[in-house]
Amino acid sequence: MELAESDSVNSAKYKKGLIEAYKYLGYYYYLAKDVGQSKMYWKKVLFLDPNDKQAMDVLKQL
Repeated sequence: MELAESDSVNSAKYKKGLIEAYKYLGYYYYLAKDVGQSKMYWKKVLFLDPNDKQAMDVLKQL
């Protein structure tokens, strides 16, 4: 994830994978009851895809 985030030239190439990874981590931290970390990853999803309905819904619930 760090390499994909830092590669601004190919950021579109990694967008789908990053979104999937952020969603996974957001859910992981939600289950671990770490709301702060969970929110951080869901916000990263919205940064990459501002229209992601799942991320918007989860952030409203947190």
